[in-house]
Amino acid sequence: MDLDLKDKNVVITGSSRGIGLSIAKAFISEGSNVVVNSRSLESLISSTKDLNCRAVEADVSNPSEAMKLIKES
Repeated sequence: MDLDLKDKNVVITGSSRGIGLSIAKAFISEGSNVVVNSRSLESLISSTKDLNCRAVEADVSNPSEAMKLIKES
């Protein structure tokens, strides 16, 4: 399915597993530039090692870490 998302920038929080990871895979398959996020960089790396995306560790419930995610995206 072509949703015209090629080269769009997408940040997906809580994306080291489950629904978030599935959403990340869907955007990647559409050609989007994807940044995945989780509180644990280790879990992000292990679950996205075969995906073409960028991983940023941050706890988005903490305002300073949410800003970190924005700046690194």
